[in-house]
Amino acid sequence: MVEHTDLVAPKSLFCAYDRGETTKYFRSASNRTHGATNKALGVTFITYGIIVEVLYVIDMFVMCKKKYRQLACYKIMIALGIYDMASISINSLLTGYFWIAGANYCTNPTLIFIAGSFVIGLWCGSCMNCFVLVINRLLDVWSKIHMKRVFGGYRAYLTLMIPLGYGMYFFLFTQPLFFNSDQAGWYFYTFTPNHSIEEFLSFPHIANNLLVVVTTCLLYVQYCRILLRVSKGSTWISFAQKSSFFQCTCICMINFACAMIFVYMEFFQPPACFVYLGHITWQLGNGFPAFVYILLNRTIQKEVLLLLRFRKPVKPPPTVLVTSSSANKRTVLIMASSAAKAFHW
Repeated sequence: MVEHTDLVAPKSLFCAYDRGETTKYFRSASNRTHGATNKALGVTFITYGIIVEVLYVIDMFVMCKKKYRQLACYKIMIALGIYDMASISINSLLTGYFWIAGANYCTNPTLIFIAGSFVIGLWCGSCMNCFVLVINRLLDVWSKIHMKRVFGGYRAYLTLMIPLGYGMYFFLFTQPLFFNSDQAGWYFYTFTPNHSIEEFLSFPHIANNLLVVVTTCLLYVQYCRILLRVSKGSTWISFAQKSSFFQCTCICMINFACAMIFVYMEFFQPPACFVYLGHITWQLGNGFPAFVYILLNRTIQKEVLLLLRFRKPVKPPPTVLVTSSSANKRTVLIMASSAAKAFHW
């Protein structure tokens, strides 16, 4: 990929504070030769990305309604949706284009550098946002008092500043990922001559994957245990609880697999099939919630069906006026209604 093998970029060039020098170096040293192309894979990634983005737009339209965004869990889900949609635009749409064009850092240095910086920031911010979400769900079933103290009112927005600041740190102060079609994925390693993969280890990224992701998975397990414990009766579990358990299990498995694969890729150069698996789990981690909201979240599911006109709106129950026969002959207003059971993830 690099024409002049005697030109070796110092390690500091790949740090966040020397990004301009990094791009300048590779522009001068690169012969801009395109790498391997895979149009079928590129089209598949782009198609998947478009489907997920469309589903997420529908989900976000529903979740942003005032009656839902007042709830802390929906505020967090909206923030998670923003992270996921931005990530899908890179790991599916842009990566699909890179596969079709056979792109690498030498052919598109500025674009790949900027995209790689956003990718690492979005991934880590999303991980922390998932951590906040599971804390919210745990407090919701464990202690309503603590729930209000942490997520009540404006506190939910303040809590969401933690994932935002966390992601901004990785975006600004850690080294980005680089796409290389010859190596079938995104790496911290640039594959320049006379350099080893150990020189490009991103220890903050490793810490994020080992601590934040693993801790979130353990908390999800605890969340499922509490759900089972507080369920009505020892043998009856509601649809919402079954759905929540299924969601937590799938999300934990996908995020954990993705995190561990990318940690492995930092230390070793894996086979192409292993890289593809890691990238697919990354895409599923960002795209899976879009499907979950529509298929398993009854509240969003009903709103989407109404939005797409697949379901007619339910008319409000009739109002019955009953005049009492008491001495003061007061008029009592009785509203006949049924409580809808809504499941909030």
